[in-house]
Amino acid sequence: MPKLTCVPWVPEPRNDPNWLAQHQSYVQTMINSNGTIRAIFLGASITDWWPDDLFLRHFSTYGAVNYGISGDGVEHAFWRIQNGEVDGLQDSLKLIVFADCGSNSAGSYNAEEISRGYTATLNWIRQALPNTRVLLMGPLQ
Repeated sequence: MPKLTCVPWVPEPRNDPNWLAQHQSYVQTMINSNGTIRAIFLGASITDWWPDDLFLRHFSTYGAVNYGISGDGVEHAFWRIQNGEVDGLQDSLKLIVFADCGSNSAGSYNAEEISRGYTATLNWIRQALPNTRVLLMGPLQ
């Protein structure tokens, strides 16, 4: 796989109108939530493809939302949270489960570069959402 022009530690959107539409739907979910979102599952395909009934049954009662987008790398999830998906949630958001984005970055970047991307994302979250805990996970299966 050819090296991408972006790097995992610099937030970057994907050049895909479907991806942007999905991101915008998550921003709208955040706006419509009126601060009731307590947990965000932020990830790529494994998170995105969870069956809706399973997610609703086990997590929605806790104020959780699924913000998975298939194909996302660390840099894409980083861009999404900087561009509306967590705006206005400083007081309500208690947990971000950050899962499986590194899998999509692995074909283009080495472990050190992916780790640097996660570190940059986590540092941003710490500053923007100081009362929010982050659970960093590998693929959820």
